[in-house]
Amino acid sequence: MSRKTHKIPADQARPGIPVPTLSLILITYNRYGELNRTLSTLKSQDTDFELVVVDNGSTSEGAVRLEEFPDAKFLRLETNLGATGGRNAGIGLATGDILVFLDDDASFAGAGTLSGIRQRFQREDRLGIVASDSRLFPSGEVERAAVPRRDKRILSGDYRTSYFCGVSFAVRRSFLEDAGGFFGPFFVYNEELDLSWRFLDRGYEIVRASDYVVFHRLSPVERNRERWIYYNSRNRVWISLLHLPWRYVASYCLMWWGHLFFSALRDRALPSFLSGVRDCLLGVPDLLQRRRVLRKETIETIRRLNGRLLY
Repeated sequence: MSRKTHKIPADQARPGIPVPTLSLILITYNRYGELNRTLSTLKSQDTDFELVVVDNGSTSEGAVRLEEFPDAKFLRLETNLGATGGRNAGIGLATGDILVFLDDDASFAGAGTLSGIRQRFQREDRLGIVASDSRLFPSGEVERAAVPRRDKRILSGDYRTSYFCGVSFAVRRSFLEDAGGFFGPFFVYNEELDLSWRFLDRGYEIVRASDYVVFHRLSPVERNRERWIYYNSRNRVWISLLHLPWRYVASYCLMWWGHLFFSALRDRALPSFLSGVRDCLLGVPDLLQRRRVLRKETIETIRRLNGRLLY
């Protein structure tokens, strides 16, 4: 697609600051119908953007329909690299200063969503990530699981937060390169929290924007409860090993493994829980080599912003 400069209203533009380019990245796996439905809504956006689509090694029949986007970049991976690998592949293809990610079963609520994101990044120097306001489709109710607060209290207006959820989000590319991309071994679940903490530790801000609304259709395809239990049993402890003081690591192990154990019993998914714990422990030596404890100031910021800390 054309990368001509988008004109920002004079009262919102910053004199002498180039207008950032923007790439929209979609990752799909076995959900061609949902992806194509999302693609059909993108023409309504009132600004130019570079479109990047990554097929994460889909095994189902179907095709990605990009006829309306002749300049789109498309990559089909040979195997499923998970949310982390798929997103990193998309980042490698994209050229924008701002990278916007959108789930293949979600769509923007307004025609000005992308232009609003672009304007916001141009105005705010320390802004690293913009989190969306995710609504369930078709009811329009707030998706509580995607509220970026530990207490899930719904707040009106914009607010700073300590993490974002992956339905849709926007990130400043230069800050992402500084912090590093998504941590591949996570594969799926908790990768957003890991990236958020790395951003906060570098002094970058994360903001939930009230005008960045997306409708989430919540496709049942590839939503597997046993997979959720496995990856959370592994990744919840991994993320504490990567970033938190040892007292937090202990509390994460006790709380999350206890919670997930009873969830696994209820859902008859105990083998998934035990496999997750086993693979978590097998990965500890490598995680310890990568361990970088967050600054005390960062931990205080996470706590102040109602983030995912246990005490």
